[in-house]
Amino acid sequence: NPGILAVMFIFEFDAKAIEYVSYEKGDIFDEYDVNGEAGKVSCIISSSQLKDSTKNGTLITLQFKVKDGAAKGDYTIKYSSESQISNLNEEWIKPQISDGKITVK
Repeated sequence: NPGILAVMFIFEFDAKAIEYVSYEKGDIFDEYDVNGEAGKVSCIISSSQLKDSTKNGTLITLQFKVKDGAAKGDYTIKYSSESQISNLNEEWIKPQISDGKITVK
C-alpha cells in the first residue's frame, strides 16, 4: 500500500442471476457510501482524517445473493475500469485487482 486517501470502486454483475445484498466495512477507512442497483455496486470509501493510510487489510466486503431460477454456471463480479484510487496529493494509484466469481451448481 503506497498510501491511499480515497477509493471509488464500481463492480458490475449479471443482474438476471445475481443480486447485491449488503456490505461490511473494512478495517482501513471509516467513511463509506455504498449504492447498489441492478447490475452495479458503487462504493466510495475514504478516511475522515486528511492523511494517506498505508495500512494493509480489507477495504470492504460485498455480499451478493443468487436469484431463484439462476442458470447453473459461473457469474463474474467485474471490477470496472471506471474505478479510481487516489492519495492525498491527488495522484492516481493503479491497483492489482482480480474479478470475483460466483458459481451456481
